[in-house]
Amino acid sequence: MDFKPHARHLLDTARQYTLKQLAQLTQPEDWVYRPTPNANHALWMVGHLAIADNRFATRFREATHNVPDGYEAMFWIGTECQSSLDAYPAVDEVRAYMDERRENLLRVLDEVTEEEIAAPLPAMDPASPMATAPNLGHYFFYGAAHEMIHAGQLSVCCRGLGHAPLR
Repeated sequence: MDFKPHARHLLDTARQYTLKQLAQLTQPEDWVYRPTPNANHALWMVGHLAIADNRFATRFREATHNVPDGYEAMFWIGTECQSSLDAYPAVDEVRAYMDERRENLLRVLDEVTEEEIAAPLPAMDPASPMATAPNLGHYFFYGAAHEMIHAGQLSVCCRGLGHAPLR
């Protein structure tokens, strides 16, 4: 199996599912709808996925790092979703950032060498989902799996808003 086309296919498939879910959010308040009090809402997930793509890319190309001021405090692990759109940048801004960070990740995927893909993982917390990956290249596969986790959460949000399941 050729690594790069496989990784790109998984990343693209996950993103297409995410985008189909997001297309169902037609009202501004849909972006901060939470099906349960502690659930993530769509706007948080979009910002979170963007920062995750940024982190995956910078594992290989540190110079591509780009996180707007305040975004990690709003969208990274351990942050709490706010119920008001006013607590966040505009939806279009966060969406554009998500798109740009995915484009960057795919550029990095195109650039990485076989040696970079096969490199061993750095030391990390054994509880990390990546801790048992066979090599650094699996960050690209994990990026797709991570997005599908959140796409599933988006599906629950969309269902809670009354939308039919995607086909």
